[in-house]
Amino acid sequence: MKLDSLITFLASLAIAIVLWLVVQPTYEANKERELQVKLELQNLAADMAVIQQPESVTITASGTSADLDRLESDQVTAFIDQPCHRKDLNRNEVRGC
Repeated sequence: MKLDSLITFLASLAIAIVLWLVVQPTYEANKERELQVKLELQNLAADMAVIQQPESVTITASGTSADLDRLESDQVTAFIDQPCHRKDLNRNEVRGC
């Protein structure tokens, strides 16, 4: 009876280790991935204009490996939102770091 228990224990331990090795890399948090995403303007006043707007920007997404593997560039859009403006302001400059 003790040999059967030992074999069952070792088999269970081996299955647990294999399962842990398969699942662990998938759910490891704090991974990062850079994506080139489309840049859009919102709420731009009629009397304002944008000069030299890039079509896309690079963003950094963070999360688990599984989530980042499912994320595609066409699922994300970056926005520049200009909800209000002052009459005396004729230039807004936005720069990336």
